[in-house]
Order: sequence, then C-alpha cells, then structure tokens
Amino acid sequence: MCRWHDISPPHTIIPASNNPPAPAHAISKQVNHHYLPFLLSHDPKVHAGTTTPAEVSKRNDLFNVDGFGMSWYTPNKSLFTPTSTASTATPGPVLHPALYKITHPALHTTNFQTICAATASTCVMAHIRAASTGVIAEVNTHPFVFGRHTIMHNGYISSYPAIARQMAGLMSDDVHTHITGRTDSEALAALYMTYLTSGAGHGSGQEAWERAYSPAEMTAALQNTISTVIELQRTALGDDVEPNDLNICVSDGRQLVASRVRNHATEQPPSLYH
Repeated sequence: MCRWHDISPPHTIIPASNNPPAPAHAISKQVNHHYLPFLLSHDPKVHAGTTTPAEVSKRNDLFNVDGFGMSWYTPNKSLFTPTSTASTATPGPVLHPALYKITHPALHTTNFQTICAATASTCVMAHIRAASTGVIAEVNTHPFVFGRHTIMHNGYISSYPAIARQMAGLMSDDVHTHITGRTDSEALAALYMTYLTSGAGHGSGQEAWERAYSPAEMTAALQNTISTVIELQRTALGDDVEPNDLNICVSDGRQLVASRVRNHATEQPPSLYH
C-alpha cells in the first residue's frame, strides 16, 4: 500500500513539515507511523470486525521507499502567463501545481525539509510510493499532473499487463502522449483526464487541461475510469480476476474528489482517513 496526504481549500498550511502547524496525518509522519488492523467498513451501518491476513499485509507495509512526490498549488504561474477565459471561470487567481519528485525517502533529503518549511498552500497532495508495477524512477512517482489537474493513486490494478493496451487505446492522443512512465497509476490518471476533457466544447490538450470542471464532472470522470478498468478486466480475464484497490484522488487546486474502491464482496479498500 502506498501512503498519501491531501489538504484542500479552505485550509492554508505548511504541507509536510513535522513542525506546527503541520496536520496530524502529515506525510512525513506516515513514513514511521503505520496503520494497524481492523478496517472501517465503507458502509457506516456495518463494522468490519475481522481483517484478513491479506488485507493486513497490503495495508501495513513496514517501509514505503519506492519514491516520494508532492504537488502544491500556487497562483504564481497565472501572474506571469496569459490564461484563457475557460481557465479563469472560477473566482480568484488561477492555481497551478508545483511538482517535486524523488526516488528515495523524503526524510533523507534536506530539499524536502526546506521546501516544507518555506511553502504554504491551500491545496497540497503528497504521496509515498510502494511500487506494484513500473521501475523505481521519478517518472513513475505520483502525483501525476496534466495542466492544472493533479491525480494520485493508492492501490493497484490487478493483472494490469493484461489490459494495458486496451486502456491505452481508450485514451485521447494528447493525453496518451503526455504519459512518461509505465505504471498502472499513470494509466488511471490518463484515462481519467480523457473522460474529464471529452465533453463537447472543452477543446483538447493544454486548453482542455486548463479548464475548470465542476465536482460533478470530476466525479463522473472518476466513476467512468473505475468502471472501465473493471469491465476491461472482466472482458479479458473473465470473473476470476483478482480485485483492485482503486483509491484515487483528483484535484484542480480548488476542489477535490476522491474514490475509495475495492471490488470485493467482503474485503475493505484502504481507508481515506477522511
């Protein structure tokens, strides 16, 4: 299991420092403070009292050392770059993500500590990777950014190689060209962006990536992404395919949508700690 942390508006925070006013679940703390068994059910009427050994193993990796990434939103780009009418549909300055990625643990670099101590943002997305597919490299490290949109994933697509080509075939050309790594998570991000920007009048490429979309549009794109993955697996592998963990978080700096999904009859997905 990967570990992640997100703060979204209206908060203004120092993103990941251990010093006040760092949030209780700061990403730097998650490196050493691990989740224990007994998961909460996605159904508030049901308490999941028994946790299977497989679930415990997936949720409690002792070390998450396969890469660290963080995006934090600032108005700086919009101060120096002309923006389209579509990208300024929301009030206030247009926010864009600054992106920082490394392939070793964040606490082992002074750059991370310096950035955290000197940076404040109303929207921060940070991710510690536990690799399932793809080599350990910066291009395979979350979050993934398309224009003003940031996506990160906690989990995995089971039997991803069996549906990778089919997923790629559903992506728009501009989104597919933007992919730089070889992970199931970046493929999820690309498929999400394809669905998000596919509406009439949204334009293509950078123009569509700079648009502001409603929470309903973001939710629909995320639901379509998840449904597509499950349907592709069913078509390629039948009903015997292993379940997926599809906790996905997407944001444009002003609004955020997250999913908590494991398509299994009884096993719980990782918590969002919301």
